[in-house]
Amino acid sequence: MTLGTALLAALTLAACTDTATTPPDTPPSTTMTYRQGARYQYESYQTEPATDARRDTSARRRTWTLVNTNASVEGRTGVAVYVDSLFTTAGGFVNVTDSVLIHQQSGTNDVYRFSSLITEANEVSIVSEVPFLGGLDFGSKWQQEARLNSTTGIWRGNELSDTVPNTFSIPLITGFKLAIVDSAVASSVENVTIGGATYAATKSTHHLHLSVTALFGTTFPPPIEVASSTILRTVWVVPALGTIVKEHREGKVIQVNYQGQGFTIPIPGYHAELTSVLSAGI
Repeated sequence: MTLGTALLAALTLAACTDTATTPPDTPPSTTMTYRQGARYQYESYQTEPATDARRDTSARRRTWTLVNTNASVEGRTGVAVYVDSLFTTAGGFVNVTDSVLIHQQSGTNDVYRFSSLITEANEVSIVSEVPFLGGLDFGSKWQQEARLNSTTGIWRGNELSDTVPNTFSIPLITGFKLAIVDSAVASSVENVTIGGATYAATKSTHHLHLSVTALFGTTFPPPIEVASSTILRTVWVVPALGTIVKEHREGKVIQVNYQGQGFTIPIPGYHAELTSVLSAGI
């Protein structure tokens, strides 16, 4: 297993929590509108970490179908359940948590999604391209994606970390700790156009802060941070459609160096966008 692969796996485990580090703003109250049977078509693809060029082999077209507007899932009620056609074509829809789950916290404008931060890792077709992951979990968690109508939208998620062995023969190092924090740093309201129609959206900008720390297996020397970087992730939520309509994550190549030796960690970018409302539902 490469460190780059392990980092991709570790990224899927990171998720925001409900704990805010700054007082929330109080934007005008807005409610997500869920319509039974609504069908939305999305286009998605990865980009090359170094050049941001589109990876054509990763391009996917899928349809989200809203099958339940008020489900109880993963400890929450009032959850909208969208079935993703990629799951159904990959072997059958068998579990509600395999679908797209969106929830607005009662009495607030806070919108959550049950997913991993590396969204495309949930797709079987993408996961099949990733080598053996050493038992690291790709499980999803609730993470806050947006505060509707907010022009501040600042909150911080918990740090999640994991360790991988030193497979690069760098002397003295026994392994590396990989850590990531997902923080929302900005929010704004803007219009988006989908299929010729214009919708009001809340745009939320997140920072994924990654760090790599060298471990020595002894009390001295202490662990040393050998790399850190921040990756930009942006999501657009349209309450009138009751869904996330766009998601962008920039790609980046992270350079890790210690005493003249090192390696790179390529993190691909990701783009997903709602391109067509196939059915507005009822």
